[in-house]
Amino acid sequence: LNMGDPFAGNIMPRLEYITKGIKRAESENPARKTLVRMPITPTILQRLKQEWEKSALTNDTVMIWAACTLAFFGFLRIGEMTIANNSAYDPSIHLSISDVTFDHASSPSAMFITIKASKTDPFRKGITLALGRTYRPLCPVAAMAAYLQRRGTGSGPLFRFMDGEPLTRKKFVEQVKKGLTAAGVDQKKYNGHSFRIGAATTAAMKGMEDSLIKTLGRWESAAYLWYVKIPRE
Repeated sequence: LNMGDPFAGNIMPRLEYITKGIKRAESENPARKTLVRMPITPTILQRLKQEWEKSALTNDTVMIWAACTLAFFGFLRIGEMTIANNSAYDPSIHLSISDVTFDHASSPSAMFITIKASKTDPFRKGITLALGRTYRPLCPVAAMAAYLQRRGTGSGPLFRFMDGEPLTRKKFVEQVKKGLTAAGVDQKKYNGHSFRIGAATTAAMKGMEDSLIKTLGRWESAAYLWYVKIPRE
């Protein structure tokens, strides 16, 4: 039976009222309200770096810093660089040390990260990201090179603590929040996704074209526009 558009011409007014009621109820449900996630910007990254450098850098803080810079400069989803729990590591899916290469061994100017699986890659075709050296305090290539010197070349997940425990999403967020608190930043406004939001926001503030931001973040729709949070000033 072809009844056409149920909302056109007031054919089914009761259905229209029902859908309006559902939308209103959902918008007023506190459990449905999304927490405001602020962007991790270069300024905040610098504060994290300075805080961790106040005391002698440990192998673990060097690892967390490398993960932070990769998340930011690579527009990464945290799930693309961490694992769910200690026993969930799967080399066919998760980021491994073999997925990182440099253009030069001694003095690299670029590194290449192979993401084997992601939210927008259901068939696991994979993609290789290229990140260049900035020659500034915030540099993903320098941070990764410093971490790998301490980590060694042993197989396994790319990011792991020196006791061998892999970097899980929970541990990563915990370490970042601790760093933010120590740096005097309200950690409640940030989570793992703040790096991706910060990358999009920073790119937009630098005047980067929307299409390029979309490509760098590997967004398949205009959803990335929700991530761009330009400060009022």
